Amino acid sequence: MLFRSAEDGLGALGQRNVPCPAAFTFSVLGGELHSSIILRSSDVFVGLPYDVMGHALLMDAVAHELRLRPGVMHVTLAHAHLYESHWELTAEMMKQEPVVPPMPLPGWTLSQIERDPDDYVVRYAEEAKQMTWPSYNPRPDVVE
Repeated sequence: MLFRSAEDGLGALGQRNVPCPAAFTFSVLGGELHSSIILRSSDVFVGLPYDVMGHALLMDAVAHELRLRPGVMHVTLAHAHLYESHWELTAEMMKQEPVVPPMPLPGWTLSQIERDPDDYVVRYAEEAKQMTWPSYNPRPDVVE
């Protein structure tokens, strides 16, 4: 998805949203691709999971393009925060048992994704639907 600062204001008139990921690096060690990502700001309840997953998918695709194994991803949060509107949802989530689905990364190369990006998204979304996820909804305003 292309970021358009003139359009992405989180729904508020005149507000502009700046992407949280500010920088990342890749390094190769022992046949593995490792990465560090710096987030200039991080809404830990809603934004952080998306930022981490998005970078993990990028790292996986780059690793497979280079015929390497995905390695360790380090995440640095410069300004971690929790919005007041998410306090109750966060408290409710904290009462639940953690659910971490054993969802493998897709293993597609960048070239494969470029040839058919829609298929990549559809296939990974279908796999995700088969997983057991936490029962809370971080975006109650969006009903599926």
